[in-house]
Amino acid sequence: MRLPLVVAVAMVCSIGAGCASHGYAPLEANVESMKSVREALEEANAQTDRVLASLNKVVAWADRDPLPAFDEFEDDLGNLEDLAEEASVRAQAMKDASEAYFRTWQAENSEMKTEGLHDLSAERMNTARESWRNVQDQATAMSDSFQEFLDRLREIKGYLSSNMSPSGIEAARPYIGRAEMSGRTLKERIADLTAAIDRSTAKVAPAGAAG
Repeated sequence: MRLPLVVAVAMVCSIGAGCASHGYAPLEANVESMKSVREALEEANAQTDRVLASLNKVVAWADRDPLPAFDEFEDDLGNLEDLAEEASVRAQAMKDASEAYFRTWQAENSEMKTEGLHDLSAERMNTARESWRNVQDQATAMSDSFQEFLDRLREIKGYLSSNMSPSGIEAARPYIGRAEMSGRTLKERIADLTAAIDRSTAKVAPAGAAG
């Protein structure tokens, strides 16, 4: 994800002091980084619902008192922006960890003398790498959707901050509807990326490590 879910690979290893002492450290860092992104995706998905709910509350209270609802919308948008930044950092950590993992795997393969074992390992590495490419593709699509959704919400916030009369809010309904559509698309992209992460994790994680 290029923008818009803070765990660096170094942090993953430093949390458990023994990380660097194990031969499977790159695998462990890779799995942990994917789990970290997945957790951020879950938070972003829930916050998307919250920000849309508070925005619709502004509309619902347009002819009464929309100001408290607008304050709630502002807070929810700010939290979503924070999650977007968090997701970006975690996604970069995931990318770094995965690249280090595949470099280590490739180096291990190059030292194998037993042809059958070498071929088996190479085949499984290629399968895992293809699954990882799908994660990257889904992450790009999710990032684009996240950016579009945030842009729409920021513009609506700017408009409403100067147009909070009943007629002003009513006039913004079509644009709020478009933001809702962008939010639904984002949630679909989050689901796609989560599924891709789960598939990629399942191809490399030890039993019990992917949960």
